Amino acid sequence: MKLIRLAIKTDGSEEKYWCMDLDTFDKYLVKFQKKDWENVKCEHIASKFINLLGIKSHKTMLIETDIGNEVTGEIRLAVACKDFTQEYGELKTFKENTDSMSTDRFNYQYSFKDILYVLFETHKLDDMKVLNDFWNMYICDLILANPDRHWGNWGICKSNCGRKLSPIFDNGASLLSRAKFRPDTTNCSEEEWWYTRVYDFPNSKIIFENGVRERSSYKDTWNSNLIPNGLKQIYYNGWNNGIIQDILYNKLFQGEKYITIDEALFIIKYIELRYRCIIMGENFQSAYLNTQENIAIIYEQWQY
Repeated sequence: MKLIRLAIKTDGSEEKYWCMDLDTFDKYLVKFQKKDWENVKCEHIASKFINLLGIKSHKTMLIETDIGNEVTGEIRLAVACKDFTQEYGELKTFKENTDSMSTDRFNYQYSFKDILYVLFETHKLDDMKVLNDFWNMYICDLILANPDRHWGNWGICKSNCGRKLSPIFDNGASLLSRAKFRPDTTNCSEEEWWYTRVYDFPNSKIIFENGVRERSSYKDTWNSNLIPNGLKQIYYNGWNNGIIQDILYNKLFQGEKYITIDEALFIIKYIELRYRCIIMGENFQSAYLNTQENIAIIYEQWQY
């Protein structure tokens, strides 16, 4: 990959640049690590997990590059996120879609009710397809513990074939990226630390109901009647059929030279606990013991 920086303005809290690969002429958004975060690795692993589930996410790869440091030549780890608009069409974020609406017609508050109103009533998207795509995105955020699905990092792509929800992108806040792949046991046991991060937080930015609470609990939303039962059953069956386990233990970290064994096991443990406890409804103590056993086995295998 031979990247050159493009003169395209970017925004957001992390250092990032639009680049072009001179070998393929594909465009990439190259992102660098925030201070005291692991957003680069989390962006890549979360996006890869989503794609392995068979849900559309942007394609990413971890690279070492001097982009942003061309003068000094310093090499840094970054995540290169392939531009999906050439395939899916022009992206208009959800915020941009609501900004174009007349304020006297609709008092938007980013609740589930408001979001579905915008998608179905205002933009007239295909009901069942967009409903599945929206809830697929939400459930991926649930499993991966993404607290940052604000209205500026998802949206609608428009092409000659019509309009549809974009692939899932901007996943760098997932997987406890601020924890840097290790539990903080300063004021609690490790088991207590994991418990709070399965049940208590992070939460979604979406409001459960207008005026009721600032953010919605992933657990409460999963247990509500908002998500269609048919879609719930697909995810419930995922573990029973071994799909999630196969991804976690056989596919997710295959060929990932920049991810250490300890980092991989942390991520596996977190995804498995959230899936078992929230999606499957398994008791935390049981899920924690089972996951600990699985981690011990895979650790011994990966050492060789």
